[in-house]
Amino acid sequence: MHPRILYLCAFPESVTLSYFQDYADAFARAGALVVNLGSEGTLDQARRLARIPLARVDHVVFGYSFFYGISRRLTPLLSAWLRFSGKRSNVFFMQNEFRLFQDKLGMAARLSCAFVTTQLRLDCAQRLYGQATNARILPLPHALNESAFAPRIEAQDRPLDLGCRSAVYPAYLGDRTRQDFLLTVQRRARERGFASDVVVSDDPTTRFGRDGWAAFLNSCRFTVATEAGAAFLEIDDRTRLAVNAFTAAHPEAPFAEIEARFFGKIENPVSGKCISSRHFDAVGTKTCQILLEGRYNDLLTPGEHYIAVRRDLSNLDEALDCLGNEERRRDMAERAYAHAMRHHTIDRRVADLLASLREEGGGT
Repeated sequence: MHPRILYLCAFPESVTLSYFQDYADAFARAGALVVNLGSEGTLDQARRLARIPLARVDHVVFGYSFFYGISRRLTPLLSAWLRFSGKRSNVFFMQNEFRLFQDKLGMAARLSCAFVTTQLRLDCAQRLYGQATNARILPLPHALNESAFAPRIEAQDRPLDLGCRSAVYPAYLGDRTRQDFLLTVQRRARERGFASDVVVSDDPTTRFGRDGWAAFLNSCRFTVATEAGAAFLEIDDRTRLAVNAFTAAHPEAPFAEIEARFFGKIENPVSGKCISSRHFDAVGTKTCQILLEGRYNDLLTPGEHYIAVRRDLSNLDEALDCLGNEERRRDMAERAYAHAMRHHTIDRRVADLLASLREEGGGT
């Protein structure tokens, strides 16, 4: 018998991180009871929790947004109920895997989680926090929600040759490559007369919700991106806190100085680079991707599923030539789409997770 699953999340209706909604929808399609506790404060969340028939579920999946969205006052009560009911094979979704690892793993332990999921490459996650948890680490890289991100506008009717939206990475991530790459591609594309709309900004008004982002991608023939995440990871946040203290005291310090002071002497760092939901969003809309070379969790193949730009940008002009090559754009977008639909949908990710629960004796 399939395990009965409760998927708990806590995000506002106005959320711009589309994968919060994507995973909630996918668990609902898989037959789970999905409850979004919202973000209206302790009392409202407590009322929503009280209405949940917790005794009727076998496992609780603490999904994306839960760690940041749940009122900390409710965690002890929920933890006590889980211990009392004997539900000890729960799942905790790790999110923002560049900070607060100890806090997240501590919450997972308090919530009787036998599994934690990672968006990172599994070898990186195991190296970083495998010794800090008794839970089994399950790889759960981002994937495609094909119902939200679909090709709704034909390529010839899309007004933009190239488009992207990205936030500015904070200095403590130790990486300014994304920002520099996106802006360089934008400048070079415009110099060559291509219609482009690439914005790198911390202004929330420049970002889109899920529907707006899908519509934007459907206005672009190509998009540009890098891997997501930090240049290096550490479990105790000491460098992140030190960088934040330094930049607060020296707000005009250039990134080169910060990089040399805090990151230059780190040996054999654990990479925090991974594939993003934004990569699969583009695949779903058949928006061809120009990506800076990287691993991308080894899920996409350069030259087959995306156009790869070397880190020294020595082939950038060659990559931009593809903006005018409709046959290559179409073939690559179609291959990437077929690949994702076959192997990398969110429904497939959820099915794999539920299979892991069944393998551990999670059925009833």
